[in-house]
Amino acid sequence: WRVLVPGGRLCLNSANLGDREIVGQMKQALQTAKETRTAGHEAQAAFEDILREAQRLRTRIGLDDGSASVATAALRHLETTLAPGARVAIVGVGPMSRYLAQRLPERGFQITMSNRTLSKAEAFGLPLVPLARLQMDPEGFDAVVTATASSSPIFTKGNWERLDRPPVRLVDLALPYDTEPEMDEIPWVTRVDLSTFLAETEGGRMKRREAAVHAEPFIVGAVERLRRRADARIQKHANRTAQDRLTDAWEALEAEAIAPGSVLAGLDPVQMEALEALLKRGRTLAFRALNLHREPALEGR
Repeated sequence: WRVLVPGGRLCLNSANLGDREIVGQMKQALQTAKETRTAGHEAQAAFEDILREAQRLRTRIGLDDGSASVATAALRHLETTLAPGARVAIVGVGPMSRYLAQRLPERGFQITMSNRTLSKAEAFGLPLVPLARLQMDPEGFDAVVTATASSSPIFTKGNWERLDRPPVRLVDLALPYDTEPEMDEIPWVTRVDLSTFLAETEGGRMKRREAAVHAEPFIVGAVERLRRRADARIQKHANRTAQDRLTDAWEALEAEAIAPGSVLAGLDPVQMEALEALLKRGRTLAFRALNLHREPALEGR
């Protein structure tokens, strides 16, 4: 989206409309900055405001409806078809495999990695299983997810058809396919391939495109709210600074007025009491004037 707003142009670009990757990167950047103490108070407050508005926008215009990427569609499919704690073998080390290897453990699934070159799968820090073993027998797994760059199927009906195993879900995210379509004929195998997820994600993308048409007024509103809150933080900081300076000035004045050796130090007790009352009254009026100056400015924002 590109939306004209007062004072400039707001640009929100994503490879997949409505995906959470950019927001996720912002959250991670903010967390890292907090941990390393490289984010000031204003930067933290601004980022947190932006993240809240991003979630509000997603909810208001329906960007959470439907999946727009194959990886998120596959994740949702596995979540809805497998039992909690299911054992899943992931074959491949590409972006989709990496995404699922990160998200599935967060949802309680037991993940084992596999790859033709097994050493490449070690970087995931998860248990490993040799690909040759999986190709011959998926025993011990409730699902096998495969997403490699192989030019021909690496899982074949001939290797599995004589086996008798508990139900196994075979999720093929590769193109060309990593699995022979005929594997769906094996009684205990449920095969789902890329075409299913492409159809689902196209529906999700259509919903998001329709939602995006109505996004402009919400984005403009979000920008205005962000600006008002930023202005309020700036004003609050300025007021605090002014109050601190005024406090320091009055304390210095009071100390000088009654300090030993000052012109006023020789006042008798009655005169000194009157001076202290005058200084106290002056402090009250000064702070009242500061607050009166601040209130019209805040009302005008």
